[in-house]
Amino acid sequence: MLSTKVKKSILLISFLLIVISLIGFVSYSYYISEIFGNESESTVAITGGNIVIKYQNDSSDIVASGIYIGWSTTKQFTVSYSVNASNINVPSAVSYEMFLIVDRNDFLSGSLQYQLMPKSSDSTKTGIYSDSSYYDIQTGSNLNGIFMGKGFLVDQNVSHSYILSIKYREQADIDQYAENDAIFNARVNIKGASESSYSTLYIDLNGGEISGISLSNDNSIKVPMNKEFSLPVPTKEGDRYSFTGWEIVDGNANISGNSISINDSVVSIKASFVENPPFYYHSWDTIASNIKSGNTSEYIVGDTREIAIDGFTNSEPGSNGLYTVRIANNSTPSECATKGFSQTACGFVVEFVDIVDQRAMNSTNTNVGGWPATAMRTYLNGTFKSKLPSDLQSAIINTTVVSGHGSTSGETNFTSTDKIYLLSTKEVWGDCSESNCYDSATDVTRQLDYYANINVTKSNYSGAIKKFNGTYSWWWLRAAFYSKNDFLDVHLYGNRNFISANSTSGGVAPAFRIE
Repeated sequence: MLSTKVKKSILLISFLLIVISLIGFVSYSYYISEIFGNESESTVAITGGNIVIKYQNDSSDIVASGIYIGWSTTKQFTVSYSVNASNINVPSAVSYEMFLIVDRNDFLSGSLQYQLMPKSSDSTKTGIYSDSSYYDIQTGSNLNGIFMGKGFLVDQNVSHSYILSIKYREQADIDQYAENDAIFNARVNIKGASESSYSTLYIDLNGGEISGISLSNDNSIKVPMNKEFSLPVPTKEGDRYSFTGWEIVDGNANISGNSISINDSVVSIKASFVENPPFYYHSWDTIASNIKSGNTSEYIVGDTREIAIDGFTNSEPGSNGLYTVRIANNSTPSECATKGFSQTACGFVVEFVDIVDQRAMNSTNTNVGGWPATAMRTYLNGTFKSKLPSDLQSAIINTTVVSGHGSTSGETNFTSTDKIYLLSTKEVWGDCSESNCYDSATDVTRQLDYYANINVTKSNYSGAIKKFNGTYSWWWLRAAFYSKNDFLDVHLYGNRNFISANSTSGGVAPAFRIE
């Protein structure tokens, strides 16, 4: 075990295929070095261009003397691809390998370790190498080089920045006094792959478009062979079509999601799309116009689309931060014309598929005044509505909302006019009555078409389950419990329930009508 500073020195020379003579320095100092593609003796030649390495602060050396256990240092370098304009045979991607060439290492095996990680801002770039592990550097020289990792640059406009870390660690049960006066001298070497390491990938976009890669006139691209290549997601006619995956038409390759690994010199793939329902890609203005003119047959109950809510981010995996709404109703039966009948399940009703927020119905545990008097109603028709997309706000109409009362003497069912509202018991569970669902307004509304189509009842209630950020959660209904101070809700399993009005974990899953 080494507890005092001893005389050791580190010399890390980062360069590309040339040897730079250095003078020893005390503490840290740097030797200025830039290596560019036009220096043919110091670069790796690739057909059509060169791989280029450039160091942070235009320096290539790290020199340290008198180091001790716990010492560490880092060096950042960037790998890019320089095109030789005089050569028309320019590959669309180049592969490279990174080596740590050890000219001398007097330290015990494992005393020095290295780590190679991408710079955080580059960590998601296609083709970049990433490994957070530290690896031992063995005693002696290694002129062939320690293979640190490999990457590939998709085109000349992309660069990869790396951070190389070297640390001196304590080793248990080993006398590291033997490392006094030890010297470590190493250099970074970047090697390029030859043209034969690439495959030609032909991409049939099937009427779609793709960005992020440059295709040649015959819709092909050069990609590294036997290495995963990430393809951007193509689009087709805006939101009208959704991409469903890639199909291998010819050649030997493996596809997983948007990653392809090619094992052949030539491979052809084709993009697959599915046409979305009109509700998914029509503008809200178009939807509202069609509803007004009675052209609603192409809008099917259960169809969905995604919307953004200002200041809200859905953290459910795969949501891309967006929230899904669906058509919950598209019928207006004769009972909707009955005097005093709630319009909340009549006409074109849209509801949020899942919970968008969690908050209390009221700040105190009271249901006096029912839904119209709640802080929730004020919030939904004010702050929340203002956060919806402006074109959606313009399409939402006023709705006559009838809601049940609580146990306060003299109260009867309440009627309000709202843009945004919560559902009631009967609108979810079709067989609800005042006596079995504790809602005094069950006879003045109807079950929404969506819940009726999937047969949601008091005993078959899984279709009423909703999630908040991917987790099953309970959600509020607008009905007051007719014999208590609580409000009714949908339990996380989808069955009916009731809870204190000031419970802050209540899920908010609103609905609205469009015309």
